[in-house]
Amino acid sequence: LNGFRYTSISVSPLAGYRITLPWSTGVMVNYNYVRYPDIDLTLQQYGISPFTRYQFGRLFAYGEYSMISAPSFDNSARR
Repeated sequence: LNGFRYTSISVSPLAGYRITLPWSTGVMVNYNYVRYPDIDLTLQQYGISPFTRYQFGRLFAYGEYSMISAPSFDNSARR
């Protein structure tokens, strides 16, 4: 961000379940931490992402929906 130093840490574990041989589904948990020490700013985002996957021979289709909670611009609320 504008040449400032920053630290970014992200963790996104997921767990899935095979419903049938070609079809699986699951959920991913997301966490992202970003700190800008030069301007004393720390941001944290978190959420969940349900997903589904269907395999067609050697190809597959994948769909995911992310629900992320992030701080507002002035840190007064989360959106």
